[in-house]
Amino acid sequence: MARIFISNDLGDEHRADELRSALAERGHQALSVRAEDQGAKWYRQVDEDLENSDAVVVIVGSETSKWQESEIQQALEKSWQTPDTKIVPVMFGSQDLPNALSDFQAEVVQPGTQDWTSAVVQAVEAPSMVVDPYPGQRDKQRMAQKNSALRSWVAEQRKMLDQ
Repeated sequence: MARIFISNDLGDEHRADELRSALAERGHQALSVRAEDQGAKWYRQVDEDLENSDAVVVIVGSETSKWQESEIQQALEKSWQTPDTKIVPVMFGSQDLPNALSDFQAEVVQPGTQDWTSAVVQAVEAPSMVVDPYPGQRDKQRMAQKNSALRSWVAEQRKMLDQ
Protein backbone atom coordinates (compact mmCIF):
# COMPACT_ATOMS: atom_id res chain seq x y z
CA MET A 1 0.00 0.00 0.00
CA ALA A 2 1.40 3.38 -1.01
CA ARG A 3 0.52 6.75 0.46
CA ILE A 4 -0.40 9.08 -2.40
CA PHE A 5 -0.80 12.83 -1.89
CA ILE A 6 -3.28 14.41 -4.30
CA SER A 7 -2.68 18.08 -5.10
CA ASN A 8 -5.61 19.84 -6.71
CA ASP A 9 -7.22 23.25 -6.89
CA LEU A 10 -10.69 23.54 -5.34
CA GLY A 11 -12.27 23.59 -8.81
CA ASP A 12 -10.99 20.06 -9.38
CA GLU A 13 -12.27 18.57 -6.13
CA HIS A 14 -14.58 16.20 -8.05
CA ARG A 15 -11.60 14.80 -9.97
CA ALA A 16 -9.64 14.35 -6.74
CA ASP A 17 -12.63 12.46 -5.28
CA GLU A 18 -12.68 10.12 -8.30
CA LEU A 19 -8.96 9.47 -7.93
CA ARG A 20 -9.26 8.89 -4.16
CA SER A 21 -11.84 6.16 -4.85
CA ALA A 22 -9.71 4.52 -7.54
CA LEU A 23 -6.63 4.54 -5.31
CA ALA A 24 -8.59 3.08 -2.37
CA GLU A 25 -9.90 0.27 -4.59
CA ARG A 26 -6.28 -0.69 -5.29
CA GLY A 27 -5.36 -0.57 -1.58
CA HIS A 28 -3.59 2.77 -1.57
CA GLN A 29 -4.08 5.55 0.95
CA ALA A 30 -5.00 8.90 -0.60
CA LEU A 31 -3.70 11.89 1.33
CA SER A 32 -5.18 15.31 0.69
CA VAL A 33 -7.15 18.03 2.32
CA ARG A 34 -10.69 18.26 1.02
CA ALA A 35 -12.54 21.57 0.81
CA GLU A 36 -14.77 20.71 3.78
CA ASP A 37 -11.70 19.81 5.89
CA GLN A 38 -10.09 23.21 5.53
CA GLY A 39 -10.02 24.66 9.00
CA ALA A 40 -7.67 27.40 10.11
CA LYS A 41 -4.71 25.01 10.40
CA TRP A 42 -5.36 22.87 7.29
CA TYR A 43 -1.98 23.74 5.76
CA ARG A 44 -0.21 21.89 8.59
CA GLN A 45 -2.04 18.72 7.54
CA VAL A 46 -0.90 19.35 3.95
CA ASP A 47 2.72 19.63 5.14
CA GLU A 48 2.46 16.41 7.13
CA ASP A 49 0.71 14.51 4.32
CA LEU A 50 3.27 15.61 1.73
CA GLU A 51 6.12 14.62 4.04
CA ASN A 52 4.62 11.16 4.59
CA SER A 53 3.68 10.45 0.97
CA ASP A 54 5.31 7.91 -1.34
CA ALA A 55 4.03 9.69 -4.44
CA VAL A 56 2.35 12.96 -5.38
CA VAL A 57 -0.35 13.27 -8.05
CA VAL A 58 -0.81 16.85 -9.24
CA ILE A 59 -4.18 17.45 -10.91
CA VAL A 60 -3.53 20.32 -13.29
CA GLY A 61 -6.79 22.15 -13.84
CA SER A 62 -7.63 25.35 -15.63
CA GLU A 63 -6.00 27.37 -12.85
CA THR A 64 -3.20 26.71 -10.40
CA SER A 65 -3.55 28.59 -7.12
CA LYS A 66 -0.60 29.80 -5.09
CA TRP A 67 -1.45 27.14 -2.52
CA GLN A 68 -1.18 24.43 -5.18
CA GLU A 69 2.08 25.98 -6.43
CA SER A 70 3.35 25.67 -2.85
CA GLU A 71 2.34 21.99 -2.76
CA ILE A 72 4.18 21.42 -6.05
CA GLN A 73 7.29 23.11 -4.63
CA GLN A 74 7.13 20.95 -1.50
CA ALA A 75 6.75 17.83 -3.66
CA LEU A 76 9.79 18.81 -5.72
CA GLU A 77 11.85 19.41 -2.59
CA LYS A 78 10.77 16.03 -1.23
CA SER A 79 11.79 14.36 -4.49
CA TRP A 80 15.22 16.00 -4.22
CA GLN A 81 15.66 14.66 -0.69
CA THR A 82 14.03 11.28 -1.39
CA PRO A 83 14.63 10.58 -5.09
CA ASP A 84 12.26 7.60 -5.21
CA THR A 85 9.29 9.89 -4.47
CA LYS A 86 7.22 9.78 -7.62
CA ILE A 87 5.51 12.90 -8.99
CA VAL A 88 2.71 12.32 -11.52
CA PRO A 89 1.15 15.40 -13.13
CA VAL A 90 -2.32 14.84 -14.61
CA MET A 91 -3.48 17.27 -17.29
CA PHE A 92 -7.03 17.56 -18.57
CA GLY A 93 -7.34 18.64 -22.20
CA SER A 94 -5.00 21.34 -23.34
CA GLN A 95 -3.97 22.96 -20.06
CA ASP A 96 -0.35 23.97 -19.81
CA LEU A 97 1.84 22.04 -17.43
CA PRO A 98 3.31 24.33 -14.75
CA ASN A 99 6.97 25.07 -15.52
CA ALA A 100 8.09 23.41 -12.30
CA LEU A 101 6.68 20.09 -13.57
CA SER A 102 7.92 20.32 -17.14
CA ASP A 103 10.55 17.61 -16.61
CA PHE A 104 8.00 15.03 -15.44
CA GLN A 105 5.95 12.68 -17.61
CA ALA A 106 2.36 13.88 -17.43
CA GLU A 107 -0.74 11.76 -17.86
CA VAL A 108 -2.86 13.64 -20.41
CA VAL A 109 -6.60 13.04 -20.17
CA GLN A 110 -8.48 13.87 -23.35
CA PRO A 111 -12.02 15.31 -23.16
CA GLY A 112 -14.64 12.59 -22.84
CA THR A 113 -12.29 10.00 -21.33
CA GLN A 114 -14.35 7.94 -18.89
CA ASP A 115 -11.78 5.84 -17.01
CA TRP A 116 -8.92 8.29 -16.63
CA THR A 117 -8.19 7.17 -13.08
CA SER A 118 -6.91 3.75 -14.21
CA ALA A 119 -4.08 5.34 -16.20
CA VAL A 120 -3.12 7.52 -13.22
CA VAL A 121 -3.17 4.57 -10.79
CA GLN A 122 -1.00 2.58 -13.23
CA ALA A 123 1.46 5.48 -13.44
CA VAL A 124 1.66 5.63 -9.64
CA GLU A 125 2.16 1.86 -9.38
CA ALA A 126 4.73 1.59 -12.19
CA PRO A 127 8.35 1.03 -11.19
CA SER A 128 10.05 4.33 -10.59
CA MET A 129 12.78 5.55 -12.85
CA VAL A 130 14.77 7.76 -10.53
CA VAL A 131 15.70 10.84 -12.52
CA ASP A 132 16.78 14.05 -10.86
CA PRO A 133 14.94 16.74 -12.86
CA TYR A 134 17.42 19.35 -11.64
CA PRO A 135 20.83 17.64 -11.69
CA GLY A 136 23.60 19.30 -9.75
CA GLN A 137 23.50 21.18 -6.50
CA ARG A 138 23.82 24.57 -8.22
CA ASP A 139 20.60 23.97 -10.16
CA LYS A 140 18.79 23.01 -6.95
CA GLN A 141 19.98 26.18 -5.27
CA ARG A 142 18.86 28.26 -8.26
CA MET A 143 15.42 26.64 -8.16
CA ALA A 144 15.16 27.29 -4.40
CA GLN A 145 16.02 30.96 -4.91
CA LYS A 146 13.50 31.23 -7.72
CA ASN A 147 10.75 30.02 -5.39
CA SER A 148 11.65 32.22 -2.42
CA ALA A 149 8.91 34.72 -3.32
CA LEU A 150 6.33 31.93 -3.27
CA ARG A 151 7.59 30.76 0.12
CA SER A 152 7.34 34.29 1.49
CA TRP A 153 3.75 34.55 0.28
CA VAL A 154 2.86 31.18 1.84
CA ALA A 155 4.47 32.22 5.14
CA GLU A 156 2.46 35.46 5.18
CA GLN A 157 -0.77 33.58 4.46
CA ARG A 158 -0.07 31.08 7.22
CA LYS A 159 0.54 33.88 9.73
CA MET A 160 -2.80 35.42 8.81
CA LEU A 161 -4.55 32.05 9.18
CA ASP A 162 -2.96 31.53 12.60
CA GLN A 163 -4.33 34.82 13.93
